[in-house]
Amino acid sequence: MKKYRELLKCGVVILMLGAWGSAAPQIAEVTQATKMVAPSVPKLAALLHVGGSVTVEVAIRSSGEVESARVIDGHVLLRSSVLKATERWRFEPSSNSHHMTLTFVFPDRLLGEAAVVKVRPYDVDLVAEPTPPPDTVSWLPEGFQEGITRCRVHGTLLRKDKVEISYGLTAYKVGYLKAEQKYFPNSAKVALGGCIVESTKYAEVAYCARCRKAHSKWSLAHRNEKRYSYTGS
Repeated sequence: MKKYRELLKCGVVILMLGAWGSAAPQIAEVTQATKMVAPSVPKLAALLHVGGSVTVEVAIRSSGEVESARVIDGHVLLRSSVLKATERWRFEPSSNSHHMTLTFVFPDRLLGEAAVVKVRPYDVDLVAEPTPPPDTVSWLPEGFQEGITRCRVHGTLLRKDKVEISYGLTAYKVGYLKAEQKYFPNSAKVALGGCIVESTKYAEVAYCARCRKAHSKWSLAHRNEKRYSYTGS
């Protein structure tokens, strides 16, 4: 009987050890990264001086390419930038697909348009540059619907076009703005970007073909006008 109790105690100890071993967390291996892409610093995040960490779960194919990435935690103004960067990372090939967690640590407060970002678990520093402006922006009028929206002057359907943005202080020939409103409000031959020069080169606009003809006709009729105004009066 005594021997039976001793064996029973041993069995309980073995069972407890076995249970502890099965409950122990599995430590994920760190897959070596072959290509690390730094996130950019979003303009609004820099203006508001936000910062902090963004944690991303990455699904990695056996080839080492990133299949998908999702944000687990982090400031909303930094998430998109980190996701776009993470999707361009590459890892060493492996025997099967797997997951990894990356954490991008920005400064607590962004004080400029560039920043040093630490990436864990690699503990490497990447230089995050400002988010580059888009090459083309939409200047389509509010409520515009292709194939439906018409010119209020000529009644023709408005079409889409891509025109160059002109930056700087604009001078108009006398009477131009009044004529534009009356005869060719949807000419949209050029997009005026204001005095502050930016890197965005083009704008998507909606134009009326008859407005453009009227614009050209007005310009030809006033080609000898030498008086200019910054207000169009």
